Amino acid sequence: MTLHEVAPDWLRLRELALLLGASLQEVDDRWSDGKGPAAVYFTADELVMLVTATFEKTGRRDALLARLRQQRRETCTV
Repeated sequence: MTLHEVAPDWLRLRELALLLGASLQEVDDRWSDGKGPAAVYFTADELVMLVTATFEKTGRRDALLARLRQQRRETCTV
């Protein structure tokens, strides 16, 4: 039996814990344009909400949110 079979949301929870303790740059790195470990467990919409709630409004945050929203639109049109 694998960990995922026993506790299917454990890895998602672990990734959330990492994201909550991460810097804005680390969140961006873990998302990695929808190809990183954060993208396995979270959608772009979920990351937009997390980043908005967690980080103060700055130009860097706005740039990351714009990229996430752009990727969301690209995903919806594919």
